[in-house]
Amino acid sequence: MNVCMDWFLLLQTVSAIVLSVIGVLGLIFRKRLGKRKLCLLCLVLLVGIGYNGYRIYDCLWWKRHLAMEAELQFVGDQKIRPEDYPEDFEEICNVVEKHYKLAKRKGIALETLREECRQEVLRAKNNTEYVRVLQKYFAALKNLHSFPMYAPYQAPASAEWRCDSLYVTGSLLALPVRAGDRILSIDGKEASVWRDSMMQYVSASTDKARYKSTASWVFSSYTDSIRRLGLSRGDSVLFVDVPLSRDGKKQVQLHHEVGDQKRQKRDAATHEKKEIRKGKSNLEMLALHDFEESTLTRFLLQFCKARDSRHIILDLTDNTGGWVADAELIAALFLEKPYQGKHLIEPLPQAYKGELYVMINSGTCSAAEYLASILKESGRAVLIGEETAGDFGTMVLTFRTAHGTYFRLGAELPQLTSGGNPTEGVGLVPDDPVKEHFSEPFRETIRRRTIVLILNQVIQKKKKELFLQNT
Repeated sequence: MNVCMDWFLLLQTVSAIVLSVIGVLGLIFRKRLGKRKLCLLCLVLLVGIGYNGYRIYDCLWWKRHLAMEAELQFVGDQKIRPEDYPEDFEEICNVVEKHYKLAKRKGIALETLREECRQEVLRAKNNTEYVRVLQKYFAALKNLHSFPMYAPYQAPASAEWRCDSLYVTGSLLALPVRAGDRILSIDGKEASVWRDSMMQYVSASTDKARYKSTASWVFSSYTDSIRRLGLSRGDSVLFVDVPLSRDGKKQVQLHHEVGDQKRQKRDAATHEKKEIRKGKSNLEMLALHDFEESTLTRFLLQFCKARDSRHIILDLTDNTGGWVADAELIAALFLEKPYQGKHLIEPLPQAYKGELYVMINSGTCSAAEYLASILKESGRAVLIGEETAGDFGTMVLTFRTAHGTYFRLGAELPQLTSGGNPTEGVGLVPDDPVKEHFSEPFRETIRRRTIVLILNQVIQKKKKELFLQNT
């Protein structure tokens, strides 16, 4: 922010100096120019400098909010008094009503929404109650990229909805939950009732994505520090308390880093064996579950080792996205011809030439969804899984209020893809839809289906070759 404003002030200062110099010269040579010409010259210069300043400021404003990094804080740590909630909320509403262009398209009356939530803001007695109103307000915008920004209390575990039931899919450290546990109740509410109550607080661009996304809040919360869960495990029903801690996210990241190191060693050993065999691999699986720098580095290393294989499965399930430039870089590794996305994407010389299959689900969103869209529209890949989250076209801006509330907003109307498909409000439809099964994680179901599809295609190809040989 400071850098942008410094540039603006510098340019405006230079413009003022130029105007002053021309004004002085005009006074010196006023007899030659005449008063009318001198006044007209000064007026033209003044208008030009004002217009130029407006354009510069507008450009810097967009750059500032596109690049702004939020200083995430826990809800209880924010220094804001209850009497300041209405003023803070009004500032947020003013920004949303000015820049949220999707409201009309989605049939949202922003003024009505402001008034409804303002009454709840007036009743809020603490930060927890106020932030819940903010979550409800932003969820009503029906956009994945529009939400208040706070540091979450979190437990190193995960859950997902399968066949209208909620299951634990992963658990780290010494938590009292295990992968495979069915969650019957949350904080005294039946799982489905809890889900329905949570949907009014979850930001999403489609109803299905909103429903699915509630699972990510089982072990995460802006306001709660403990979850009381009722579990079904085998023939037993048990109730456990799961703490949501301030360092839960760090624990998850640390676990992923350790896992990454183990995978790198395992991949290196597998690659050495292939080098010894000197054979061409039939199938490689590349997972890209986020766009963090360490993940991208590992992915590129894996790609270099897998690019000679006949088939590659690219796993984009539950990838919540990242920078557009990173998505376009990955796309360039697989494209066969140029594709006009947000920018023109040229295939890289070392691009993969074999068969490509991409795994997607409702958790595939933002830049990951954009990547899947590129690979589908270019005809480069077969998409397998379920419909994606439905938002990779909005311009995401970050704001900070005078009272220190950070929030993001999907501003400006999203454009269509080069193939004429929407980029917000409708998810990508897979070429081969997969139905979830209650007995295993959905990602595993999609993976098995993808492998079966590849095997069937290989068998059909072999049959065709044998037929041609015998005719």
